[in-house]
Amino acid sequence: MTFRHDINGLRAIAVIAVVLYHFGVTGFDGGFSGVDIFFVISGYLMTGIIFSKIEQNRFNLIDFYLARATRIIPALAVLCILLLIAAWFFLPPYEMRTFGKHIFGASSFLSNIIFMKDSGYFDGAADEKWLLHTWSLSVEWQFYILYPLLIIALRKLLSASTTRWILVFLASCSYLLSVFFPERLHDAAFYLLPTRAWEMMAGGLIYAFSLQAAQKTKIMTESIGIVLLAGSIILLNSSYAWPGSLAALPVLGAALIIIAANEKSFITNNPFMQYMGTISYSLYLWHWPVVVAFNLLELKESSWGIGGGIILSLIFAMLSYYLVERPWRNAFPKKLPQIFPVLGYASVTGVIAVAGLGIFYLQGVPSRVDNFVAIADSEQNNRNPRTECFVVPNKNPTSPMCVLGEDKDKIAAIVIGDSHSNATVNAVVAATPKEKGGILFLGADGCTAMMNLSTPYFFSCGEYNKKIISYLESNMIGTPIIVINHITQNLLTPNKNEAKKPVYLANLPNTSPDFSDKFKQEYQTQLCNLTSKHPVYVVQAIPGMNVNVPQTIVRSMMYKSEKIDVALPLAEYYESENGIRAFLHDAIKTCKAHELDPVAYLCNETNCLGSINHRPLYYDDDHLSEYGNRLLVPMFRDIWTARATTLGQN
Repeated sequence: MTFRHDINGLRAIAVIAVVLYHFGVTGFDGGFSGVDIFFVISGYLMTGIIFSKIEQNRFNLIDFYLARATRIIPALAVLCILLLIAAWFFLPPYEMRTFGKHIFGASSFLSNIIFMKDSGYFDGAADEKWLLHTWSLSVEWQFYILYPLLIIALRKLLSASTTRWILVFLASCSYLLSVFFPERLHDAAFYLLPTRAWEMMAGGLIYAFSLQAAQKTKIMTESIGIVLLAGSIILLNSSYAWPGSLAALPVLGAALIIIAANEKSFITNNPFMQYMGTISYSLYLWHWPVVVAFNLLELKESSWGIGGGIILSLIFAMLSYYLVERPWRNAFPKKLPQIFPVLGYASVTGVIAVAGLGIFYLQGVPSRVDNFVAIADSEQNNRNPRTECFVVPNKNPTSPMCVLGEDKDKIAAIVIGDSHSNATVNAVVAATPKEKGGILFLGADGCTAMMNLSTPYFFSCGEYNKKIISYLESNMIGTPIIVINHITQNLLTPNKNEAKKPVYLANLPNTSPDFSDKFKQEYQTQLCNLTSKHPVYVVQAIPGMNVNVPQTIVRSMMYKSEKIDVALPLAEYYESENGIRAFLHDAIKTCKAHELDPVAYLCNETNCLGSINHRPLYYDDDHLSEYGNRLLVPMFRDIWTARATTLGQN
């Protein structure tokens, strides 16, 4: 295809939007839509190559794949190799293990699937994933693999005209899928090809139908496209479901600029935009690791830090372009048999993928680091080992009904609650006299016990709780129930809740001013219902540290050579949580339940402890590790002491 300066300038718009968005520059809240622009460009160019060569009977599938590999793999491979080397020296084992998984995903072009299973693209944890941005390369690569096969198959069976209309139909189906995809599966909608294909096919349809503006309408068409792109980049933000109906704005804007084909545009065809378009791929590759590094070093919050990060990204991009991208275009002589470049690319990506898998399965290779670092870092994995007891948050969730402890024939107590019940249930087991029996665990991560809630993580939490309540109403009457939830003021206070996806109580979102009252009313009702048939013990919320405790300790040692302990001022904890603590206290008293307060065991006179002698008590910011939860054994042991006293008096 003839080189088009307008499309090269459109690449520049896309990469500038993405880079400035990732660096948090004000006014670019919708800069993530730059990826959608890239998808439109890719679809147009790939369709042009495929259609034109099929018409000339010159299309070769292997040539097509090799051309795409030459464009994508060399710079990506160099990025992965250099990051692997840096990670070996600077990443602690837990992070290194995750990085190994992401290296595998990037080099095998499956990273969109891997990241879909992790936290979402817009979540806070995303800022620490060095290869998060490769999800879009994986989507494109999957499109490159399947799209020509589809067109070849259609052209063998149907005419060119019919093929074009089938592509319209498939693109429409993909768009509608992205719009009406279930909200609880929004991460899948964001990352997977079926809900992204329409963006690339939109570009392809421009070529397939030979859409091009008349000479007298070029400027107007381009101007409308620019306005749509500017509106998308400036006015949209990550709170919108994406992709979805609004994703049509940047896609249409990019499409109109391509249709305008205005080679004389002062916006897209000026020296700066042309150069930025030329290095756009390398800039896209390198800017994100710089964002992550600056975020970890706490440099991204200042204007000079942002400016320095952008400049550094440009330097890396230029080095990548001139030393890798451009030289590699002619790395394989044209007369060389195809098997050699195929084996070359397969070998490079294969070796990187195997290295990533090796690091993952070797748990990040702890032997690389100081023993102090390894011990503190390992606390992130020191969690409840009984993974078979966890509830899968599907459409119809059920409890595995695990009994923990040595005696599984007799139930001493029942534990219900969210992930904090999972994090502390083994302390309950340790505190329970063996002759009393085992502990029936009915907790579910991401699902506050008793409540008819729907959360982004556990869409059918309310349905699960209804089953548990129904079971407890007619089974093991009189058996003690221990409720361990992490209910914080942030959940109940709309103007303090910064969650991008709301939590619903029935159909009421926690962004509503009525949510708090409804929540408290239902909680007390359900608690009183439980206490009518069971002795109930309610644990006040475990103090959160506001930072990932193991990471904070490990990074201080690795990057600053300082051994530290993490703590939260007790006054700060009370100030933030006094309201919810008072509500729980009153509900417990009203329902004649029993209150268990972890503050007496996790806090001293001044601080709530996140670590002791540099060993973390938490595996993240607010979940106790299996080491930390042992501090609560005396609290749970008091249940049996008090019950023995009560029974003795009776």
